[in-house]
Amino acid sequence: MEWRCGWQRGSVQTEEDNGDFQSITELGVNFVRSMNGVDVAWSLAGVYAALEECDYDYSPIPNRHAGCNPLLPNADRWIGQTGFQVSFAGWTVGAGASFDNRGWHSNKALGWEANAGVTYGIGPWAFGLQGGYGQVNNGYWDDTNFIANGINNGNAYKGGLDTKAAVGLGASYTLGPGILLQAEAQYITWDNENFEKANNVSAGVYDTLRTRKESSGFAFAFGTALSF
Repeated sequence: MEWRCGWQRGSVQTEEDNGDFQSITELGVNFVRSMNGVDVAWSLAGVYAALEECDYDYSPIPNRHAGCNPLLPNADRWIGQTGFQVSFAGWTVGAGASFDNRGWHSNKALGWEANAGVTYGIGPWAFGLQGGYGQVNNGYWDDTNFIANGINNGNAYKGGLDTKAAVGLGASYTLGPGILLQAEAQYITWDNENFEKANNVSAGVYDTLRTRKESSGFAFAFGTALSF
């Protein structure tokens, strides 16, 4: 059985800058143990970074008070990550998750993702299947109900959740000590859920933007890995 713990702290800015973070602190711990042919590993890590200064809004628009600009980071940043892995009889199963408030109050820009996978090794061969899903909240736009779109230089859309989902299938072959051939295929899709039409936007512009907010594709990779 083995426990490990790590801590790191440091400053990355030399002056007070709007929207920047300082005094980044990281703390992590992991647990590793083998029991009757089963290997278990678990980790937990966190990052905290203090906001230097928020971007102040000197010209409030209607329904917004002067103060920290709600469309820009205006809070200390928190990031958390955890994951585990279990190996037995050639099989390895693992999963992980992370979250990030991205420097906004009230979870208005909270992003999170989770993934899981399984691999099986037999002789020089190994095969794996994995999948993941994540969301990023665009709730900070709720304070203004619009965002410039670059098409008609006006109000385009508001809010919603940016989502991403992916699934991958891979295989590897060990040519010799420290020499590995790898191949993988992935399908990835992006979307914006709860996508809302703002005021004064034509249906044509909205449809164009809606199309741009949905996408999907395949990715293929082949390569080698050397270790020594």
